[in-house]
Amino acid sequence: MKKTWISSITAVLLGGMLSVGPAQAASDLTVDLSNVIGPVTHSSAGSLYGVIENKPDNNLILPLRAKAYINPAVAGYQQPWGAAVPVAQRLAPSGSKVTIRLAD
Repeated sequence: MKKTWISSITAVLLGGMLSVGPAQAASDLTVDLSNVIGPVTHSSAGSLYGVIENKPDNNLILPLRAKAYINPAVAGYQQPWGAAVPVAQRLAPSGSKVTIRLAD
């Protein structure tokens, strides 16, 4: 029974590999940029250590309306800047959430 089962699986796998043809890439790609899909929702915008206490300027980051930022805790061992609490206070006007990433 076990031998028959292994033989069946082997036959299926080999048969599947033999019937697959070579992969071919499309030579042309056309993109119509005049077609609007919908308004920008910013539903998946965010960054990992992309904002620190004093950089970048708020005029650059607030219009992005990012939903989430991940920053280290205060005085982290991995990097000495970007503490989550001051960054969260800085980003408060944007409504963004800041997740604190604790060091190992």
